[in-house]
Amino acid sequence: MLFSPPPTPLADTFQPTAIRAYRGEAVWSTAPQGSKTFTLTLADASGVRALPVTQAGRPIEAGIGRGPDGKPLIVLGACAGSRCGIDTLDPATGARRRVATTSKPALSPSVWGDRLAWIEHRKGDDRVYTARIGHRGVTRVPTAKRASLWELTLRGRQLAISLVTGTTFDAAAVRLQELDGSRARTLRSVTVGEADRSYVGLSFDGSGLYFAQICAGDPSGCPGHGIAFRYRAGKFATASVPTDLAGFAYSAGSAYWVGENFGECMDNRGQDAPCTIEKGARDFR
Repeated sequence: MLFSPPPTPLADTFQPTAIRAYRGEAVWSTAPQGSKTFTLTLADASGVRALPVTQAGRPIEAGIGRGPDGKPLIVLGACAGSRCGIDTLDPATGARRRVATTSKPALSPSVWGDRLAWIEHRKGDDRVYTARIGHRGVTRVPTAKRASLWELTLRGRQLAISLVTGTTFDAAAVRLQELDGSRARTLRSVTVGEADRSYVGLSFDGSGLYFAQICAGDPSGCPGHGIAFRYRAGKFATASVPTDLAGFAYSAGSAYWVGENFGECMDNRGQDAPCTIEKGARDFR
């Protein structure tokens, strides 16, 4: 699909990865061809560089947001043996420290100020937890019951969650709520179907919440392209993105995405090819 203006390529990876962004800085996992060892990668005003974080077998669970000092801060879900927790990583200095302990691997970790939020997968009972940097204790966040939680993002005490509900027909949805569970409402919902529709890339930017609907299965389930949404002041605007994405993020007026085919890093013929991480302006209407 052609975009105008064309997006800017940032990097390649040979394994799919999520991407997160804040204030024009983006983080994702990079795996070289023939390898499933992932390296955390950062794009900022100085360019693209590898960070001192690696993991074998699966992409690194990483987020980036506003730290306690107001500067961008990376948060990592990390486990050593049976001990799991959340680490912070200063993108400017590389300094890393453990700031929370978790019962299960922390998925889709997010930070805003001194507040953390993350998902823990449990059989039939996915959960969201929150904690504060520099404070003891972890609190479970009330969320939708009997739902598979995919990812989240945090701003202040406001939480956006991407999930799939198991009703008569599975439905992908984006919900917005407070950390105490109040003011919960579904912003968008769509049947998963053979197109394997889902919502990815939850991103608060300015006064808006951004995310993308993608089709990882039958592409006819999407209208020739993926759809990026902006929710602001109770109204939606949309823009086009590629149909099959591993990840999406929006920050400082730019969209970031990780392109893929067939749910893997392949070309249109199903042969090995890199997933491309790109950055571009989107015209929301």
